[in-house]
This record gives sequence, structure tokens and C-alpha cells, in this order.
Amino acid sequence: MNTDVESILAARSEWLSDIAAYQKDLVDQLMQGRDPIYAAQAWLQAGSPDTAPFGALQGAKIFFDKVLDEIHDLLCSPEQFQEQRESLAREYGAGKITFTAGVTAYISPALGADPTMLTPVVAIILTIISQAGLRAWCEVQSERRARQEEQK
Repeated sequence: MNTDVESILAARSEWLSDIAAYQKDLVDQLMQGRDPIYAAQAWLQAGSPDTAPFGALQGAKIFFDKVLDEIHDLLCSPEQFQEQRESLAREYGAGKITFTAGVTAYISPALGADPTMLTPVVAIILTIISQAGLRAWCEVQSERRARQEEQK
């Protein structure tokens, strides 16, 4: 795990303040009195013409799980994506939004999704990670993925 990325995530708790105002306003409405995960899934249900073929409209939970998987791989896999994590840590100095944008840029091709559509979801997930701690979040996601594999 990259300590620099872990330190960045530990130092920030609110990643949503850096996204575009129109996105933040909509996410704030979705989050009123609700769990952040609900807001992320609701955002994905809004749809986009650039959404991956399995689609977020009918399968927001499945798509959300795919987003979690990609972020988990990027931030938690010690042998994978080391160069990308180091790049994210370096880019963070250029501004906070570059970290969110960087994470989004790394995962969007694997998901076949438009980065603009994913940015608020990534910001929500980074907020959750910052509140839980990267190591704890990585462990929870590893357990979630293992349970999903057992159910197949």
C-alpha cells in the first residue's frame, strides 16, 4: 500500500467540495439524510449515454460494485498500480481535485464509463475511505469481493 496515498486520504475527509458545483449540488440533495452509498448508486441510476454496456440504469448496484472493485484494485493492491499510486500522490500537490480526477481517469477506461459521470461517485467513495481509513476500507472491500466470489 502506498503510504503517500494513505496519508493524503487520512488528511482529507471531504472530497466532494472539489467537484463541479452542479455535481456537488445534486450529490448534496441525494445525500440529505441518506447514506453516501445510496447517493452514489442514485447518481449512477441517473444514467449517461457513455455508460458501460451492462448499464447503470438497470444495474446501479452492479455498476457501483464494479467502481468499488476498480478503486480497490488501484488503491489497495500492493503489487499492482504502484506507479499510478505514486503519480496520484505527486499530482495531489497540484490541487485536491487532481487526486479525484486522477483516480477517475485510471478507473474509467476499465469501466467503459465517462469520467465526468464517475467523478462524483469517486469523490463519495474517497470521502468514505477518508472517514474509515484506507487500510480498513481495503479490508472491507477484500471481504466483500471474497463473499461475491463464494456466491458465484
